[in-house]
Amino acid sequence: SSLKETKARERYQQASGGVTDRTRVLAEITEELEKVKQEMEEKGSSMTDGAPLVKIKQALTKLKQETVQMDIRIGVVEHTLLQSKLKEKSNMTRDMHATILTESTIGAY
Repeated sequence: SSLKETKARERYQQASGGVTDRTRVLAEITEELEKVKQEMEEKGSSMTDGAPLVKIKQALTKLKQETVQMDIRIGVVEHTLLQSKLKEKSNMTRDMHATILTESTIGAY
């Protein structure tokens, strides 16, 4: 009878040890599950939050406006440069004609 009791106690201890191990594993898995749930919740809320997308769209709009302004400035500078070149060419032509006229007048005397 005491042999049966000893074996029964051993089986009980083994079983309760298995339960303890399984309880510990269950606690670890539950903790991991909570972390995953929290991460998914954070990602989900950031995906539904449109603020970053709105900021990107605003930045793109601003860049487009700045590009248009830069194109206008470039156009103005190109026009000014062309005007300057034309004026310089006109002055050179005028000076050249004046020199030719002066030389021909001097040569006539």
